[in-house]
Amino acid sequence: MKTWLANLSIKTRLIAIFVQIILVIVIVGSTGLLGMKHANVGLENVVNGRVLPFSHLKNVADAYAVSIIDATNKANAGMFTAEEASNSINEARQIIKDSWGLYIAGEISADDKPLVDQAAPLFAAADVETEKVLAALQGKSGKVDGQLHGNIAPLYAAIDPISNHLSTLLLIQLSFARAEYNVVAADYDEHHLMAWVIGGVGTALALLFVVLLLRSIVRPLQRLSGEIDAITAGNAGIDVVVDRHDEIGAVADSFKRLRDKLRHDVAAAEASAREGQRIRFALDNVDSNVMMADNERHIIYVNKATQALFKRAAADIRKQLPHFDPDKLLGSSIDSYHQQPGHQAGMLGDLGGTHKGTLVIGGRTMTVVANPVIDDHGQRLGSIVQWGDRTNEVAAEREIANLVEAASLGDFSQRLAKTGKEGFFLQLSEGINHLLETTEHGVNDVARVLRALSQGDLSQRIDSDYQGMFGELKDATNATSSHLSEIVNQIREATNAINTAAREIASGNADLSGRTEAQASNLEETASSMEEFTSTVRQNADNARQANQLAKGASDIAVKGGSVVGEVVHTMGAIASSSKKIADIISVIDGIAFQTNILALNAAVEAARAGEQGRGFAVVAGEVRSLAQRSAGAAKEIKTLIGDSVDKVNIGYKQVEQAGHTMDEIVDAVKRVTDIMGEISAASTEQTQGIEQV
Repeated sequence: MKTWLANLSIKTRLIAIFVQIILVIVIVGSTGLLGMKHANVGLENVVNGRVLPFSHLKNVADAYAVSIIDATNKANAGMFTAEEASNSINEARQIIKDSWGLYIAGEISADDKPLVDQAAPLFAAADVETEKVLAALQGKSGKVDGQLHGNIAPLYAAIDPISNHLSTLLLIQLSFARAEYNVVAADYDEHHLMAWVIGGVGTALALLFVVLLLRSIVRPLQRLSGEIDAITAGNAGIDVVVDRHDEIGAVADSFKRLRDKLRHDVAAAEASAREGQRIRFALDNVDSNVMMADNERHIIYVNKATQALFKRAAADIRKQLPHFDPDKLLGSSIDSYHQQPGHQAGMLGDLGGTHKGTLVIGGRTMTVVANPVIDDHGQRLGSIVQWGDRTNEVAAEREIANLVEAASLGDFSQRLAKTGKEGFFLQLSEGINHLLETTEHGVNDVARVLRALSQGDLSQRIDSDYQGMFGELKDATNATSSHLSEIVNQIREATNAINTAAREIASGNADLSGRTEAQASNLEETASSMEEFTSTVRQNADNARQANQLAKGASDIAVKGGSVVGEVVHTMGAIASSSKKIADIISVIDGIAFQTNILALNAAVEAARAGEQGRGFAVVAGEVRSLAQRSAGAAKEIKTLIGDSVDKVNIGYKQVEQAGHTMDEIVDAVKRVTDIMGEISAASTEQTQGIEQV
C-alpha cells in the first residue's frame, strides 16, 4: 500500500480524501435532509392538523369567555359605553363565526366528529343569550351601569358549557399533537443515529486517509527538511534521496539538482572567498595606500598602509581640517577630505577610467589615483583610491636639484641632509653623499697630482683607497708619476755619464792633440837628432798605445752612453705608452659616464612606465644622469690634462731620442778616433821599427 501511495501524486491523494470527505458529508447531509423531511412532514401535520385547529378553537373560546362576557361585565360596571360593548360583542361573534368555520373546514378526525356535532346546540344557546344582551344595549348610549345585571347570569350559564366543550376539543388536539411529536422525535433519533454512524465511519476513514497522507507527506518532508538543514549547515556532501514519483519526489529531485548546483556554487564561492581573502590579505599588507568607497562615496575599506599614512600625516592635516580623525575613516565620506566636495562628487560620479591628481593639504603633498570598481555585469559598485605621500619626495627633489645645480658649477662640497629621512630616501641621501664625497676626493687627488706634475713635482701620489674606475685612475696616476720620476732619474744618470765620458774623451783628445803636435815637432827635429827622434818615436808609440787604450776606453764609455741613451729612449717610449694608456683609461671613464648616462635615461623611462611609484626613482635617475654628465665633463678635463702631459712626454721622448742619435754619432766618432789612434799607434810602432832600422 505504501508503494501504491508513493506512486500517487499528492494532488491525487488530496482529491481522493476530499472526495471521501464530500461523500461522507453528502451521505450525512442526505440522511439529515431525509430526517428533516420526515420531521417537516410531521411538523406540517401537527401544525396544519393540530396546531391551527387548536388555534381556531382557542380563538372561539376566548371570544366567548373573554370578549363577550368581559364586554358585558364592563358595560354593566360602567367601564364600557353601550356602543363600545355592542361593538366588542359583535366583533367577538364575528371571530367565533370565522374561527369555527375554519375549524370545521379542516380535517376532522373521527374522534372529533361527535364533539363537533355536539357544539352546534351549545353555540345556538349562547347566541340567544348574546342577542339578549345586544337587545338590551340597543338604542342606548353612554354608560349603562347596572342595566345588564339580569343578563350576566344567563350569559354565563350559556357560555360555560361551550368553554368546557372547547377545552375537551383542545385536549384532544394536544394529545394528537403529542403523538405526532413522538413520531417525529423517534424518526429524528433514528436519522440522528444514522448520521452519527455514517459521520463517524466517514470521519474515521477520512482520518485514516489523512494520517496515511500525512505520513506519506510529512516523513519525506521531514527527511527533505533534514537534508536541507544539513546543506544549510554547510554539509553539501549529504545525499538527497529521490524514491518517490509524486510532488515531493519532484521537489526532492529539484533539490538534488539544487544541491549539485550548490556544491558547484559553494566550491566557486569558496574559491572566490579564498581569492577575496587573499586579495584582502594582500591589500591589508601591501605597501600601497588603498582606500575603497561605495557609490555614495562612503569609505568602506582602508588598508593598514593607508591608516599608517593618515596617522603619520594627521597632525599636518588637522591644520586644514581640525576635525580629522584617522581612526574614524571607515564610514566617513571621502568628500570631507577635499575643499570642493561638489567637484569631487561630480568627478567620482562620472569616473569612467583612471584619474590622477595631486592634493596639497596641511603642507602635505598627496597623490591620488582613482579608478571605478565594475562588476561582471558592468555595474558600478564604487571607487578605489590609491593615496601617496610625496612630501619627502618633493623635498628630496628640491634638495637634489640644488645639489645638482651646485655640482654643475663645480661645487662638490654640497651634501643631502639625512635628518628626518628613512628607508629609500635615507639610502638615496647616503648614496649620493658618498658618491659626491668619492668624486670630490678623487677629482681633488687627481688635480693635486696633475698640478704638482705641471709644476715639476714628481713626488706627489694618491694615497686614498678607491674602488673601480677611481681605483684604476689612482693606480694609473701614481704609476705615471712613478714612471716619470724613474725616467727623469734615468735621464739624469745617463746625462751625467755622458757628461763624464765626454769630458774624458775631450781630455784624451786634448792630450792626443798635444802629443801629436809634440811628435810633429820632434819629427821636424829628426834631422838634428835621430836618437832623440828614435827615442821620441818610441815614446810616441807608447803614448799612441796609451792613447789607443784611452780611445778604446772612451769608445767603451761612448758605447755604454749609447746603451744608456737607448734605454732612456725605450723608457721614454714606455712613458709615452703609459700616458696613452692613461688617456685610454680616461676615455674608458668617459665611456662609463656615457653608459651611466644611458642607464640613467633607461631608468627614467622605466620609472615613467612605473607611474607614481617610480616618480621618485625617476627624479633620482635624472639626478644621477646629471652627475654622470658632470663626471664625463670632469673626465674630459682630466683627459685634457693627461693629454697635455702626454704631449710634454712626447716632446721629452723626441729630445731624448735626438740625444740618443747624438750619442750614436759620438760613439761612431769615438770609434773612428779609436780606429785612427790604432792606426797611429801601429804607424808609430812601424816608425819606431823603421827608425830603429834607420
